[in-house]
Amino acid sequence: MAGVEIGPKPLLRAWARIEALPTWVFIGWIATLLILRTGLSWGGTGELERFARNFPHPGATFRSNSVLGPTIGWATGIHTRTSWVLLHVGLTIGWFTLTAWLLRRRVGSVRAWRVSLVWLTFLAAPASMLRRLGSYDVFTAIGVALVALPATPWPALAGGAIMGATNVEQGGLAVLCGALAFWAIPDSEGVHASLRNLALRFGAALAGLLGGRLVVLIWFQLVGAQVEGRSDAFTRLLVDSVRNATALGVTGVYAWLSVGWIIVLATLWQLRAHPRYWVAAGIGLVAIPAAATIVTLDGARVFSAVGGIALMLALVWFAQMATRHEGEWVLSCSAALMLFGLLIPAVVTVYTGGVRVPWRFVLNL
Repeated sequence: MAGVEIGPKPLLRAWARIEALPTWVFIGWIATLLILRTGLSWGGTGELERFARNFPHPGATFRSNSVLGPTIGWATGIHTRTSWVLLHVGLTIGWFTLTAWLLRRRVGSVRAWRVSLVWLTFLAAPASMLRRLGSYDVFTAIGVALVALPATPWPALAGGAIMGATNVEQGGLAVLCGALAFWAIPDSEGVHASLRNLALRFGAALAGLLGGRLVVLIWFQLVGAQVEGRSDAFTRLLVDSVRNATALGVTGVYAWLSVGWIIVLATLWQLRAHPRYWVAAGIGLVAIPAAATIVTLDGARVFSAVGGIALMLALVWFAQMATRHEGEWVLSCSAALMLFGLLIPAVVTVYTGGVRVPWRFVLNL
């Protein structure tokens, strides 16, 4: 595979220096950018905290269908808001470490790996998690990584089980979107996945998803719990969801992917000569996540969860393109993100129909 030769262009020279940095300096740089751009926030997790204290008895609303956080909280003796938030800080760091490790094994070269990490930190998913520390989104993100990134299909079974025990509805849509993208997006050699590999990976994910949900349902039956289903919340909140999505307009659309829109548009552009692949990728990367976001109230975090597997697959292709001659522009854009990333807004839309401001808790002190 021919590599990109770093020429005299300023951004390419900047990338050459970034690529030469020690790994710990590079990771520290992108982590600092992520935290400064996004800020930290927490709240809205009272029911999950009570679930941990009253374990194994869940609360009454749909949030208690996400059982992994309360289970870990109960097992580790967490009983305060501070310890709950710190637990989820640790889980978020664990998600980033796992995803970085899987990306390193998947993309091959150090250049592609560093490109993938730069763009990962500018996506909507980590911003949503940092703005909602304590929520169950981190478990969905871990499940997404396990389905999308391993070289073999079997970790997808565990990824599906994690999503099934967290948010089975989002997980089911994420598996569907991921399957479409897996079929449509070629590997670094331009080869599309076989139907056998697609069936193995996403069949395992689906089996894990259903198994995880079944365990939760059996659990609730054994303890005699009556927990609201997300379908009940969906019908109750549908009108507000559509109204809020409409009111946010272009800001809401930007928040769905942030700079990830560049990855999506590049992916669709390279598929333009193959209509069936273009349509499948468009449905998996944009159409289904957008529809789910518009009708389920919670804004950008829904898009990042439902489209997460598909976007990870696109990210792998995008990062690997940076190692080829036609990927020179990807290196330039990656350098620009590293140098000027603080100027790019991390927009997170929320269920109230507004935009969450970075470092809001500092402003409230």
